[in-house]
Amino acid sequence: MTKNTPTSFRWPLLVVVLTVILAVMSYAFRQSWSRQVTLESASIIQSEKIASAEAQIKDLAQQILVLENEDQRLKNNALQKEIAGLKAIYNVTLIQYEDILNLREQSASKTTVLENLLADILAAISKNDLKTAQDTSRKLATEITKEKSRLASLAQTAVVAIPANVPDKSTPPSSGYSRQKVNVEGLGYFLVDIVAGDLGSTKVIVDTASAGTCGNDCPVLPLATYVSRTGAYAGVNGS
Repeated sequence: MTKNTPTSFRWPLLVVVLTVILAVMSYAFRQSWSRQVTLESASIIQSEKIASAEAQIKDLAQQILVLENEDQRLKNNALQKEIAGLKAIYNVTLIQYEDILNLREQSASKTTVLENLLADILAAISKNDLKTAQDTSRKLATEITKEKSRLASLAQTAVVAIPANVPDKSTPPSSGYSRQKVNVEGLGYFLVDIVAGDLGSTKVIVDTASAGTCGNDCPVLPLATYVSRTGAYAGVNGS
């Protein structure tokens, strides 16, 4: 009996140890499985949130596209651009109109073409034809520049200022002397002095300051001296 006692105590102890080990392993397995389930659930929830966010973004983008392509909105945007363009061309046209008025004040100006182009611009604006108005405006700007350059060139060649009291005549006097301004088409007004005489009763005299034949360094006199000493009523220099 004394020798068999230790063996009888080992079996219950072994059973207890195995039971504890199994219990611990079971608890650890349940905890691990629970964490795995929790992580998988969280991942699913996160994926669902991401999918929902993507769907909302796509839906918002579609709404924006619909709004941008909405007929009325497109019409409004196009109308605003058209109105802005017409306002711009209208302001330019006003400046061009003032330029034409200033050019018309100059006697040598030619503004018929400019005025016709201006009328075409105004007609296009009234029809909301922006492209035609812009094209015609650019052409008018070019023509205005050309006319200004032409008049500036004429002004540079003008030496004598015509007095305001000089009459504007395009025909010579029937007889005698006349000072008048003559309008030359495309060149403007010129101041001229005209002496009219009857060729049947007028004698032409050739006078010189030299008493004899002169070949070089000939003496000269003022034109008025030649006229007065011959009793003439007009004279002209010659060679």
